[in-house]
Amino acid sequence: MRRFILPGIVLLVLILKAVVEERFFLGDYANGVPPILWLVPMVAIVLVHGFRKKWRHTAAYGAALVALLLLDWRPAFGRGEGPPAPGSQAIRFMTLNIFMHQNGTHKIADFIRQVQPDVIAMQEADAHDIQGPKIDRLKKLLPEYKFVHAGQMLTAIRGEIQRVQTATITHNFPYRPLLLTRAKVKGKVIEVGNIHMVPQSYVLYMPTDEAFWPRLLRFGPAHLRQAQELSQLVPANGFLMGDFNHTPVGMGYRLFRSRWQDGFESGGRGLGHTIEIRQKFKRIDYVLVPKSTQVLNAWVPEDVVSDHYAVIVDVARDSLP
Repeated sequence: MRRFILPGIVLLVLILKAVVEERFFLGDYANGVPPILWLVPMVAIVLVHGFRKKWRHTAAYGAALVALLLLDWRPAFGRGEGPPAPGSQAIRFMTLNIFMHQNGTHKIADFIRQVQPDVIAMQEADAHDIQGPKIDRLKKLLPEYKFVHAGQMLTAIRGEIQRVQTATITHNFPYRPLLLTRAKVKGKVIEVGNIHMVPQSYVLYMPTDEAFWPRLLRFGPAHLRQAQELSQLVPANGFLMGDFNHTPVGMGYRLFRSRWQDGFESGGRGLGHTIEIRQKFKRIDYVLVPKSTQVLNAWVPEDVVSDHYAVIVDVARDSLP
């Protein structure tokens, strides 16, 4: 009977974790913890039983550990080279936080020329709300693109820009507005939202006269509120791209997935983690695609041009409205 106590406790913890994530935003708080840390207790159990030479228990918990990986991380590993530049029947979308050009503007431009995206959403394109020489330099290096800029947000299009709008969302810094662009690309009119959502921990430090404790209580639901506003501002038949500072376990992501399809999840394979400088194995950058659109390919290149990796998604041109 005792041998079932520990598995029962593990199962109970997993059930409680699911309930608490749903009701108390634990999944959103957990975005501040590298996903690999969730596996530490399970790894410890496997090692303890292994050292005690209880092989049946070791095998059982090892299998449970693998199951947790498969269930909780969804797409597994997968970064690398994608297909060649798309022809006339595909449109290539890319999002990349360029980290204020810390790794060099020429390196960013060379990477863009290499992967040949048609639509690019860039975040941290400059220092806060100042359009400095780095953005002008990038424009000169990529004359085939048309650029729109607001605060730290920069969108580049190989096509005709028809309309540009900006909107500030709750809890976000004013120099990180939603940059919404309507453009004609390869004969198709598309709406593209470019956003850099605020990390939830920053909600505690936003300039405000509000007391600390009310802000602490808002810490978890902050991304859900942002996701709700973005879902109202960006049409469901448009694209939402950017640095969401949010992993797929949070409630904001669930709302996005109810409205759009996750381009990498639909066309990629693997974990597709987009940042490992500070927080390893996290997928926090996304290209969200209309549900009716056919995703042909999606991948996260291995090229290091920032503290983030790019996310690239090819969609079938004829599947767009």
